[in-house]
Amino acid sequence: EAESLARLAQLNRRRETLERLVGTHYPTLRKGESLFPEFDCADVGAIRHEGYRRVVSEIRVLESAIYGRTKFDRLVRYRCADLFYLVIRPGILDLSEIPLDWGLLAPDSPDFDAEGEEAAPPSLMVLRPPNPVETPGHHRLELLHRIATSGTSKLIREAGLETPGESTLSGRRTDPVKPEN
Repeated sequence: EAESLARLAQLNRRRETLERLVGTHYPTLRKGESLFPEFDCADVGAIRHEGYRRVVSEIRVLESAIYGRTKFDRLVRYRCADLFYLVIRPGILDLSEIPLDWGLLAPDSPDFDAEGEEAAPPSLMVLRPPNPVETPGHHRLELLHRIATSGTSKLIREAGLETPGESTLSGRRTDPVKPEN
């Protein structure tokens, strides 16, 4: 696993270098998200850069081997959102350890854990922006529906709004249907 993590770190450095170089050589690919062009990211996926595609493909294979069957992988695979962020303290993870489609946010002040009424909400800085994931609208609605169903099913049962064996929110039966003899 240590070799895989080292290779993944190397590939991520190569990907970042390619993104920076392509952004320099193709200014029209810049996303326009930053005030200064030198800090703006380029949409390298908009052109057919074979070297970049090979690097990203190898990163995805390695990430699947390392992070496969984790929540990181599942959330992206199920397309639960358009953007995915991790919020952590600086120094906990190296940027190369963050899955490719995920962004990284960190508090910009050391008093992140300050408690009390006078503690101001922490401001976060983007250490790495996420890659947008195409998510159909119906996926988002299904996810919200599942969250609502999960969060309210106990209350509905307690209020007696649901008949035994039938779920009013999901429309599915909760007990097995017995065949008639």
